[in-house]
Order: sequence, then structure tokens, then C-alpha cells
Amino acid sequence: MRLFVKSILCTLTVAIIAGAAYAQFSKPGDAIRYRKAVMTLIVHDFKQMGAVVQGKADYDRASFDEQAKLLHILSTLPWEAFMTPGSDKGDTGLKSSALQNKSAFMQAAKSFENATRDLMLAAAGGDLGPVKTEFGNVGASCGACHKQFRK
Repeated sequence: MRLFVKSILCTLTVAIIAGAAYAQFSKPGDAIRYRKAVMTLIVHDFKQMGAVVQGKADYDRASFDEQAKLLHILSTLPWEAFMTPGSDKGDTGLKSSALQNKSAFMQAAKSFENATRDLMLAAAGGDLGPVKTEFGNVGASCGACHKQFRK
């Protein structure tokens, strides 16, 4: 029940924040704060799921399924904020190469979205074996993007 309430609160927070995402960010600092907020939520969810995949937490199919859905929703949100001119300066880990090579960055973003979608689909199936595989793929897509575009 607590996970359900947390998921609802996270979803509401994301919905509120998402409204700003579809408007252009007027200041680079706004884009940086937005994407940091989304990434913080992604990391939080991913760590909780990781504990299950590593056997450090019990596997509750329904809870894991909800977290996978939330992770996929979150994975679709921050990309416009990454492409805001000037948002590679200041309190950010974004390399300038992301803005200089937008197509490669957006391809990496799409890879992450696809990996989270595949994890969500595996979680819906309920079998922990495919979930572990897809979880690893999500982690790999994170790492590939960070290696290329994160300071």
C-alpha cells in the first residue's frame, strides 16, 4: 500500500512538472532544475527495482509492475530540457557534446525509453528471469548515454 501511495505521489509530481516540459524553458537554469528532478525520480525508482533484481528485496509482482510503468513514464520526460541552449553550463553534468550532436543524444534517449518500455512489458509478464534481462538492458542504456554525454 505504501508503494502504491508513493507511486501516486510520484506520478502527480511528474504530471505537474511535465506541464513545464512541454513549454520551452525560458532560462537554462529552469531546464537544468527540471531534468535533475526527473532524473532524481528515475534513479530512486531504478534503485528500488535493482534491490529486487539483485535479491536484496522481495519480488512483489504488482509493485514491481507499477514501478516499471512509472519508470517508463519518467523516461519520456526530460529530453526537451536537455536540448535547451545554454543548459550545458552551470550546475549540470551535461556535456556540451549533447547540444552539439543532438541527433546522437536523442538516439541515446530513445534507446533508454525503449529499454524502459521493454522492462515494463517484461514486468507485466511476471517472470523474474526476463525482468532481470531487461533491467540490465536499461542499466546499459543509462551507462552508454552517461559515458558519452555526462561530465
